[in-house]
Amino acid sequence: VAATAIRALSIAPGREIGRAMEAACAYPASRVRANAIEALEDRRRRGLIEMPAARFVEMAVDGHQRVRANAVRAGLVSMERKPHRACESALRSMLGDDRAPHRVSGLWVASRVLRRGPELSLGERWTDLAAIIADMARHDADAGARSRATACLGSLEAEARQRWQRSASERDESSKRQKGAVA
Repeated sequence: VAATAIRALSIAPGREIGRAMEAACAYPASRVRANAIEALEDRRRRGLIEMPAARFVEMAVDGHQRVRANAVRAGLVSMERKPHRACESALRSMLGDDRAPHRVSGLWVASRVLRRGPELSLGERWTDLAAIIADMARHDADAGARSRATACLGSLEAEARQRWQRSASERDESSKRQKGAVA
């Protein structure tokens, strides 16, 4: 009930709600902490609170994979075009964690943020993360992690193909306009 309540509060007005959500980030139950992070990110995205990415980085060391994943994801997307390097590092850490549930949660984060493509300001690091995921799809010791990595990789490849097709189409249109202007 507490987890659902804290998530539902994300749409409520008032600064005191944000303070209650911040307090919920230290709640004993991991589901409440995870939902509090989602709610804070939702409020931040809608401009109801200021939430620096560094605060999400602090929460990314939680011992529960869902809390950790929500914090890493929130930190990466909170900066949009300039994700916090510590959040990127936390994602890499999750993908290489000894605990399979943390690796699977890291893949969940990757599937949510890497689909935004290189414009998330990861630049070549986007390619590095995709290579880590490809390696996980082939070699991870956990079948669930291999399966999730394969699905994540498929999603990334489909997104990359769509981006390439849009880019090629835009180049063709631009070329046609230039040729028409010359004629």
